[in-house]
Amino acid sequence: MVKKLILLFIAFLASVTIFRLTQIGKLQLAADEAYFWEWSRHLDISYHDQGPILGLAIFLSTQLLGKISEFSVRLPSVIFALGTIIFVYLLAKNIFQNIYSGLLSAIFLQVIPITAVGGMLITADIPMVFFWTLSLYFVYKAVFQEKSICWYLAGISSALGIMSKYTMVFFSGSVFLFLLFSRKQRRWFLRKEPYIALGLSLIGFLPTLIWNIKNNFLTYGYIRSLFFSGEYSYPGIQGLKGVLEYTGGQLGVVSPFIGLFFIYLIIFLSREGFKKKNDDFLFLFWTSLTVLLVFGVISFFSSVEENWPVPAYISLSIAGGGFLSSDFFKNFKYKTIISRYAVFAFSFGFLLTALLHLHALYKIFPLAVHMDPTDKLRGWKELGKEVTAFLKESPAHTFVLSNYFGTASELAFYIEGQPEIRCVDTGQRIRQYRLWSKFDSLAGDDAVYVSRDPEAEPIVKSIFHSVELEKTIPIYRDGQRIRTFYLYRCKKFKGNYELPKSPTLF
Repeated sequence: MVKKLILLFIAFLASVTIFRLTQIGKLQLAADEAYFWEWSRHLDISYHDQGPILGLAIFLSTQLLGKISEFSVRLPSVIFALGTIIFVYLLAKNIFQNIYSGLLSAIFLQVIPITAVGGMLITADIPMVFFWTLSLYFVYKAVFQEKSICWYLAGISSALGIMSKYTMVFFSGSVFLFLLFSRKQRRWFLRKEPYIALGLSLIGFLPTLIWNIKNNFLTYGYIRSLFFSGEYSYPGIQGLKGVLEYTGGQLGVVSPFIGLFFIYLIIFLSREGFKKKNDDFLFLFWTSLTVLLVFGVISFFSSVEENWPVPAYISLSIAGGGFLSSDFFKNFKYKTIISRYAVFAFSFGFLLTALLHLHALYKIFPLAVHMDPTDKLRGWKELGKEVTAFLKESPAHTFVLSNYFGTASELAFYIEGQPEIRCVDTGQRIRQYRLWSKFDSLAGDDAVYVSRDPEAEPIVKSIFHSVELEKTIPIYRDGQRIRTFYLYRCKKFKGNYELPKSPTLF
């Protein structure tokens, strides 16, 4: 029976991975994905937004495959997602001493819409979630199985997670809270291993620190802009409405029924962990609640993106898999009712995830403009063709200019020859283009300016001798206009233009 279950798990891994490998090249890159690809051709020890891991992963993928395409850019996502599934399985199997728990936990993680879709798109969450899961596995082995070397492995893994995305910083906090509230495990505060692990973890900030010292602490400016002030302010909805928006957003990205089941699991883990002194459940409780609670507090002051708390769902998926399969729950009073609800919730989640994938690939629902999240994956190739045609009819050395990092990145990927794109500061978020956009050798050259604004901004007009609207480029999906771009012919760049420092700095 054990061999059959292992074969079933391998078949599950293979089917999910093969599906992703066959589909990731069929979708155009979203703006963030194209931006992360830009990281890979401007390799650095850190970036304006996050650490260097994602840019390096995309660079290795495109170089190894010898081709820059949607497939090669997204391939690291499939690999990291595969690694996450494997370590979710291993961790659940260790906690509940049950292969069923490992298998169900891995499956659960893949029917949650946000984690399932995440395995097909390249984002900074993908490597971070992998290293979060790997770090959870090593900490569990270190604490519960007394394997000291696993503390050090957890520290290294956590450092790599920090170099992937800064959300990883909450991992150490969640482990600290677990050790603090576990009467049995407080003994680790008197051992050297956790402190060495923490020191190794903090090394993950070193590349970012060095990079920021050299670049006027742009990362600080970026993070501050998200919470307190556009690039310039992004306060969003605040107060109780912000918390309700955050809660509703999380119920949406995991599906409402799974979300309610997870809320129940948090309550259950809390009761078993605190009242019955079950350290396994206390471990899962703190490594899920910490992230959700921190972002819940932040949502009172600023908008929180739906993907930010995603590491919390690793531990909750493991708890869900264990709940339905472990011997521990055989005599649980309400097991039958909760189990049936959980099966329904995850079946609904699977259906929702499947429909979302099908719609992204085949547009099966007639959703209105601004209601279809997959519209973010459409129209960029068409825009690239239009700009390519314009450049072929323009003078030599005509450069491309935009005012938003997403548009600039899509243009860089989809314009023939993948030229360097520059950004001008009009108050839009331009992120790393603040460093990439060099103008010192362009005096006298013409440019094509691509924007979503029907009127060229004053700063654009001021740096060229003339700026004229050349073409309007509407992007359609099923006869509906989903966005419009405006293409301007800019003649004779005056020179002496430099992007100003971010106003979010000290």
